[in-house]
Amino acid sequence: MRGRGIWAALALALAGCGYPGDPLPPALNIPERVEDLRALQRGGRILVQFTAPRMTTDKLALKSLPPMELHAGRRGEGEFNTEAWAASAEILTMEPGEKTEVTLELPARQWAGGEVVLGVRAVGPTGRRSGWSNLVALWVLPPLSRPEGLRGRATAEGVLLEWDAGEGPDGRGWRVFRKGADEQGFILLGTAAEASWLDRGIVYGRRYAYVLQAVAPAGESQAESEPGAPFAIEPRDTFPPAPPLGLTGIAGVNSIELAWERSPEEDLAGYQVWRAEGDGEFARLGDPVSTLSFSDSDLVSGRRYRYAIAALDLARNESARSEAVEITAP
Repeated sequence: MRGRGIWAALALALAGCGYPGDPLPPALNIPERVEDLRALQRGGRILVQFTAPRMTTDKLALKSLPPMELHAGRRGEGEFNTEAWAASAEILTMEPGEKTEVTLELPARQWAGGEVVLGVRAVGPTGRRSGWSNLVALWVLPPLSRPEGLRGRATAEGVLLEWDAGEGPDGRGWRVFRKGADEQGFILLGTAAEASWLDRGIVYGRRYAYVLQAVAPAGESQAESEPGAPFAIEPRDTFPPAPPLGLTGIAGVNSIELAWERSPEEDLAGYQVWRAEGDGEFARLGDPVSTLSFSDSDLVSGRRYRYAIAALDLARNESARSEAVEITAP
């Protein structure tokens, strides 16, 4: 019995020991493929952007960012063949940097008037290359000229911008960007099909800067110019409201009662009543009012009076006077 106990204890001890398994194959250290390659033409440059991989296909972290190879070449005739394209493509090698977000520039001149296909591969520490990134086909135009002659002026509807159209391809337009004095960067307002733009979203008295960028169709995407020179303006409201409509007057008890229609302006501040005795000159009657009616009791019975109304906006611009009404005081 004692011998059996020794063997049982030995069996338990062996079961608790770790037994080495089959040796693992060496890591291939092949970087993961890039999946977000994108490109656009800006003026005489092709801008290429992508995110460099940090992991291998074995899901192991790379010790450092890998060198990258950018391939650029013509599509070729017939059905697209990746191997044939890669064999004839130009290669730009970029050494590893510190940031995963990569931006490269290529001259656009040699590709103008045709299509260039772009792709990138990462080079691992043992020289093994990743699979191809997503491929980007870009139709390249002769460089678009940057917009010139940007100018603007304040109008009753907003800031009206105009610029020199110059020469350009069919379908060309202009992106309009604006930055307020308290804003960090320019925001896109829209794309103009003609060489003018009315910015209705301004506030008079604030300073704004505008920048233009020409764009044109290029295959399934757009080519763009370098941004033009900025134009700054501080628009002022010097535009009076429209004259009020619908003025009526009736004789009351020892008074003349006036009424009129509401003016449609959003920045309306009030109304000024004007009065003239007989055929005399009009003069302001009291201070401006915010209501749509006025009662005049400072009268001489039997005298003839004429009345008109003017609208005032928040900038204290005063409209022309409305059509006058004539009433004899009771």
